Amino acid sequence: MKKLTSLEKYRIIEPILQNRVGISAVAQYHDIPVRTLQHWKTVFQRDGIGALERKKRSDENKLRTFPDSIVALVKAFALQKPPMSVSNIH
Repeated sequence: MKKLTSLEKYRIIEPILQNRVGISAVAQYHDIPVRTLQHWKTVFQRDGIGALERKKRSDENKLRTFPDSIVALVKAFALQKPPMSVSNIH
């Protein structure tokens, strides 16, 4: 599913807000889960159209890796003889 702007989301839920169409009909037509539409409706009613905007990740542009000590530990477990299963390492 493509990323929708807040205006596109509003246009999708507008018929629901005006009680012209049922939420399940809109969900089926746009192939969007009912729960998502319910969430958009609630957020819009509480905070307005700006609340429908996609949130930025708090860790955006930050390196998301494991510490070297964890990587070394997993490698040590994985290279043991006899080898451990992946589920045991996890």
